Amino acid sequence: MKLATALSSFVFIGAAAAQDAHVHGAGYLSISADGSMLVTEFITDQHTLYGFEGEAATDEQRAVMTNVAAQLEASEALLDMQTSVTCAVASITVEEHTPDEGLGGHDDHEDHHDHDPHGHHDEHDGEEEHGDVMIRSVFTCDGSPSINSVNVTAFEQFPALEDVSVVVLTDRQQAEEMATRAQRTVRF
Repeated sequence: MKLATALSSFVFIGAAAAQDAHVHGAGYLSISADGSMLVTEFITDQHTLYGFEGEAATDEQRAVMTNVAAQLEASEALLDMQTSVTCAVASITVEEHTPDEGLGGHDDHEDHHDHDPHGHHDEHDGEEEHGDVMIRSVFTCDGSPSINSVNVTAFEQFPALEDVSVVVLTDRQQAEEMATRAQRTVRF
């Protein structure tokens, strides 16, 4: 499988997840590998990471965003992977998306209230701009990796995070598991 195909698959999965997204407390983690390159994409809503959504309006909110950005620059802020080979972080990028430009290209603002199993949306006054954050990490490995397990360490960093759907696609495996605050490690 070529990396472009794997990444296209995960963009599709991320877009599909984002269409039902904007569920506070939920995250989506995709892990794809091709040859000696491994890519992770973690998607969640701004409220789960920052405690608010939209543009930072106060100095306190700007400080929160700065602190979270610093945490996200370290791959261990999100996950600890056990792989069949040694992998090292080559790059980490953080992208923010509003529903208008969303990960899936469609505005889910009107219908996401019905898809919030955690019931967090009642906290909002209806005036906030909803947004999602995607953290993409690219790793170089000393061989073709298989994923043995993933410990979602993001639960430790982000108390509002409740569950993460973890999807793995490599040359050797395809799997999906759910990590929760109570069961943070998933095995493949």
